[in-house]
Amino acid sequence: MPSDPIRAALIRRLRVSSAIADEDVKEIEALPISVRQYPAETAVVRDGERASECCLIVDGFCVRSRTIASGRRQILSLQIPGEIPDLMSLFLHVMDHDLTTLTPATRASSATTI
Repeated sequence: MPSDPIRAALIRRLRVSSAIADEDVKEIEALPISVRQYPAETAVVRDGERASECCLIVDGFCVRSRTIASGRRQILSLQIPGEIPDLMSLFLHVMDHDLTTLTPATRASSATTI
């Protein structure tokens, strides 16, 4: 297991749903990862933007949401530490929802390459 707690959390999260080969773990350990902190109620990625990074919630809580016709926010999911809320962004040309912090939050990210 890597000594870096962020990479260790990412590997733990990925192992929840599938086996990860040692070779893949080494690739994850080599990923360039940036860490950023956000205040509460801050957009991480907005609907209509092109997501250029995939992130891991390290600390705090976020929501994936959309603004509906009435102007109200429809919450699609609550994201907790250890989750990768925008994994689907690897396959979207632009985001079809917002990713917003509910509390002060820390996220780690790596640029997408797909």
